[in-house]
Amino acid sequence: MKKLLLLTTFILLFFLTKAQTGKDFWFAAPDITDLHNIPGGEPLYLLISSTGGAGTVTITQPANPTFNGGVPITVTLSANASARVNLTPFKNLLETRPTNTVVNTGLHIVSTTNITTYYE
Repeated sequence: MKKLLLLTTFILLFFLTKAQTGKDFWFAAPDITDLHNIPGGEPLYLLISSTGGAGTVTITQPANPTFNGGVPITVTLSANASARVNLTPFKNLLETRPTNTVVNTGLHIVSTTNITTYYE
């Protein structure tokens, strides 16, 4: 009986959870260390995939009006396509330092269509 209840709960949560798909994301990049086998913590990428129709994705850092020269990063995606945005040039503006501290380095990622996105 416990196994059936656990299986049913897992199936329901699987189909109801949409935590990684949407049109509006906030992201704060962690401070990457050499302990993660990435010398210097580079390169840094934001990977974006459209989950249906074509759309435009805009990436800004609202607390820093000079981010990317004051111009939002814009990515145009075809339907069911992916893009990789190189954030390495912005490493010092993005990483949260010192760790476990609230700082104004977050990115705001907005799309005209549903997307999934993750940091690499």
